Amino acid sequence: MFSVLEQQLMSLVDIIPLQAFVFIASIIEEIVAPIPSPAVMLIAGTVAKVQLLSIPEIFLVICIAVIGKTIGALCVYGLAYKAEGMLLPRFGKYFGITESDVDRLGARLTGKPRDYFVFTFLRAIPIFPSVLLSAGSGLLKVPLNIYIVSTFFGSIIRDSIYFYA
Repeated sequence: MFSVLEQQLMSLVDIIPLQAFVFIASIIEEIVAPIPSPAVMLIAGTVAKVQLLSIPEIFLVICIAVIGKTIGALCVYGLAYKAEGMLLPRFGKYFGITESDVDRLGARLTGKPRDYFVFTFLRAIPIFPSVLLSAGSGLLKVPLNIYIVSTFFGSIIRDSIYFYA
């Protein structure tokens, strides 16, 4: 089923402009975790090379993709944030996590540069599944400002790596 979704998503690149493709596909890629993370940006990089895009055009494509990824990641974060109240009381004991643990972690995330750096670094690592970071951040109630900024800048690094590859 997901390979069909992947194929349909990738066929969009022939129909719509590259900027629209990376925006739409990045949102979908972030929400539908089984789509391989590098798929959209690898294709976008190939298309950009064929179209002989300039450096500013490439940067624009990457930024548009990152905005799409940030929107998609916010959807996952929001669902996990809302689900925390239902999931933690039922399943927290299996992972050794209590509501007080979540509250303590939230109190430690005060918006210091270290918080932004850690979350940006985790988002930038290509092998770290971004859906886990999005869902985990929502469940642990990471402050929204830290989440959005680190998702945006970490995704710029990650997507640039994939785009260049």
